[in-house]
Amino acid sequence: MLNQLLYFLYGPETYRLQQKAREIEQQYLAVNQAVLNLEKFDAQNIGFTDFWQALSQRSMFVQKKLFFVENVFNVVQFASQFAKKTKEIAQSSDIVVVLEKRDLSAKNPLFKILLKQARVQEFKKLKGQPLKTWIREELVQSKARIDESALNVLILFADDDLWRLSNELKKLASYSKNICEEDVLLLVRPKIESEIFRTIDSLAERDKPRALHFLHKHLNKDESPFYVFSMFVYQFRNLLSVKSALGEFSRLKKIGLHPFVLKKTSLQASRFSLAELKNIYQKIFKMDLAIKTGKISANNGLRMLVAEI
Repeated sequence: MLNQLLYFLYGPETYRLQQKAREIEQQYLAVNQAVLNLEKFDAQNIGFTDFWQALSQRSMFVQKKLFFVENVFNVVQFASQFAKKTKEIAQSSDIVVVLEKRDLSAKNPLFKILLKQARVQEFKKLKGQPLKTWIREELVQSKARIDESALNVLILFADDDLWRLSNELKKLASYSKNICEEDVLLLVRPKIESEIFRTIDSLAERDKPRALHFLHKHLNKDESPFYVFSMFVYQFRNLLSVKSALGEFSRLKKIGLHPFVLKKTSLQASRFSLAELKNIYQKIFKMDLAIKTGKISANNGLRMLVAEI
């Protein structure tokens, strides 16, 4: 029989796992307002004896305490002792929440015991449609919506990092309640990989074979060609913005680039004329349209773009 007071939350999706832990904590504090009756332990910093003593202490003034304990599976001795005492822990009048922020082996003895004795919830990484559903549901709280194209670009930029996505969604929802692709391109900054900088450096030096070499190196990482293309869109838009604002500190600051990225981008922009950058950005716009309408694949579109610049 499951004990309603012993929870086991595990999995690599730490954002939702932490949300669940916070939910349990808030529910407890809504009834038991004394924060002193809430304790958090890290098995890597304390011994099992310390945890057991805290759990065993009883007070005539406190009916129920709440304990969070993390990283039990990381400490062999702690896990072994916890496994031996799980039945007693489950029968305690206190709430105990075991948190493990990673995947676990189904063969682990403590894992098997907790599956039988606790309320278990696994938090897997969200991919594909479940990730899209999560994003849309998060935006509902802000009374905002996102179109499919913008959603795809956002996932390309931030992947399945819910911690980052949560922050990006708040920023996007504050900017617009009907989020489109242009909003994502304007407000969300992808991680600019070194090969992208090198590819553009090579283009600035008019060394197309070298530029294609770095492009192929990027694509050979099995990264989505749509993601790589979005990087080109993002960086050439930055180049155009920086080129237009060179020498005007206040305008450069408003672009909002990290100082390191701004320095690199300013150096690259100095190697192109403003007319060249405008022409390149126009080519990128046309290639983007051709890819989205299915006239050309993203892979071939990237190669053609580099060859034409």
